[in-house]
Amino acid sequence: MLFVLGHFFLMLLPQADEGYEPIYRATFAFVLFGVAYSLYTTSLWPCVPYVVDKKMLGSAYGIVIAMENIGLSIGPLLVSAMHATSYKGGYFAVSMLNFFEALIGTAFAGYLFYYDYTHSQVLLANSKMATAIQRSEKHKSKTEPRPALAPAQIAL
Repeated sequence: MLFVLGHFFLMLLPQADEGYEPIYRATFAFVLFGVAYSLYTTSLWPCVPYVVDKKMLGSAYGIVIAMENIGLSIGPLLVSAMHATSYKGGYFAVSMLNFFEALIGTAFAGYLFYYDYTHSQVLLANSKMATAIQRSEKHKSKTEPRPALAPAQIAL
């Protein structure tokens, strides 16, 4: 949510042809970005072991890093193309893109929170409880047969 607010405040800044504003208006948005990114990274990486089996943990971290690097390599290319083609070289279109990306990310995080809350509650538990939940789910999956998939589910 802090990313959404930060990009919203950046969208409120005037374009380059409207004159210069004091720097503190942009500083507030970038302070929000710093706090949001700090909270994001410190909560994302510890969640990976709770969601993935131990034998797949290295691959899971690799996939997370690969996705992050794809975004870091494609993002600047997209932003520079949008800035070059936007009206008078302004950043409003770029700010709109970042705002909607942050909004979509917030929606996915909300869905993940809801799904975890209604199913396993592994992400909401402390480490001791999450380990117990994981062990009980592994034991349950070893003792109970997996349900057969319907033909419509196989086609997907």
